[in-house]
Amino acid sequence: MSVGKGNVRPSARQGVYRLWGHDTFADEDYLIAEYATEAEARAVMRQVRAELARTQDEALRDCVWIEPPNKAGK
Repeated sequence: MSVGKGNVRPSARQGVYRLWGHDTFADEDYLIAEYATEAEARAVMRQVRAELARTQDEALRDCVWIEPPNKAGK
């Protein structure tokens, strides 16, 4: 699984769960994907975290979290 990084622009879509990552080396946040349900976002978050654990040293491992709907821009 690859994780996209780059300039983050808030999505125009409302009511979605956003899965975010933080590149600890570059000190940048990046949007991974958006999901209709929290369950979908949590399932992918587990997969992403497992992949990061396999591919990144713990000290520099990216952080991943879910932003619930309607929190963006507040």
